[in-house]
Amino acid sequence: RRRRPLHTHTQNESPPHFRSRLAQAVQQGVEKLYRAMKWCHERQMFRQIQADSYVARLSTVSLDAWSAQLKNVYNVMVNVLTAVKFVSADLGPVELALHDGLSNAEKYGLAGAKPWIDIRPGDSAGELVLDVCNVADPRSPAITPSAAAAFFQGKKGEHHSSGVESVDESVRASDGIGMANALKAAASVSGRVRLHQVEIEGERVT
Repeated sequence: RRRRPLHTHTQNESPPHFRSRLAQAVQQGVEKLYRAMKWCHERQMFRQIQADSYVARLSTVSLDAWSAQLKNVYNVMVNVLTAVKFVSADLGPVELALHDGLSNAEKYGLAGAKPWIDIRPGDSAGELVLDVCNVADPRSPAITPSAAAAFFQGKKGEHHSSGVESVDESVRASDGIGMANALKAAASVSGRVRLHQVEIEGERVT
């Protein structure tokens, strides 16, 4: 009996669907590895910030590229309101504080409304401000300066102790690092965090 020759696919002869699935699997593996490495780096950085031992590492950052990344990661509108294209910054602690701000903005804002980010010049030369904004829940009390101070001390403050039932904390609790730690993260790169509300066209904006 004649034996049929054994035929094996070379890389170039692989079926298109197989190559596509293989490329997708490799890409997913790379993304998971990147997320794991990023998580480990952020955990180490967070522990150093808590211990007041973090040393800032400045690099040149393109605001256009960074804003596009924030839009992609958080699925929010990012408005760059400055003519500055590049800044020298350490984005690690900034993004820790930013994530906490976005988490709070989404969980405690008006239900169904998306928060947004404004990147704008500060009052001092060379200063850059990142505003994490949301439309406040009209059923919740206004955030007073004393309530804001209590939040940064890790307390619920008068904002949550007024008996308002519209905020179910078991559902809408922040998954960020906490406002007290967000304050420390910003301070580690000579930044500041402020929480306040303003009235804009009849709506309370945080």
